[in-house]
Amino acid sequence: MAKSMKCSDIYTTEKSRRRVLQLKSPEKEGPTLTVKMWGEKAQMTVPVRETSIRIKNIEVNNYKGQIEGNSTSLTEIEIDAEEEEIQGEVEGASFEENDMWIVVNRTLYNIKNNIMETLFPGYKFIPGKEITASVKGYKLTKLFQKNKRTKKE
Repeated sequence: MAKSMKCSDIYTTEKSRRRVLQLKSPEKEGPTLTVKMWGEKAQMTVPVRETSIRIKNIEVNNYKGQIEGNSTSLTEIEIDAEEEEIQGEVEGASFEENDMWIVVNRTLYNIKNNIMETLFPGYKFIPGKEITASVKGYKLTKLFQKNKRTKKE
């Protein structure tokens, strides 16, 4: 995880296109890392300054004595969402083995199989089921039962 600090404009030459990102470690005095986004990756949407992000699948090199990253064809940028609590009625659910989700407050959340089994034993939908849960982005991470017992991933 890193914080987005600076993002250059897209530099275009006859042979290449790139954008330079400056990332900072979340620790107060932590290191910074320059990541060059090449070709089509230069056009990726970059979060605003001070946003916590994760960059996956970069190539790390030593360039003129400095460690830097370069994008690859598999590079992805993800915003690292804060965990928050939700409450509401489960309005719908999908019990497909590798793609389980529920809808709460008109929002779709991915959910792991073991949490779904806790919520709906035998994967049987129960209309009117009220929940309190922790979510991170669009992923349900913890389910809190009404009897105050907590089930974790």
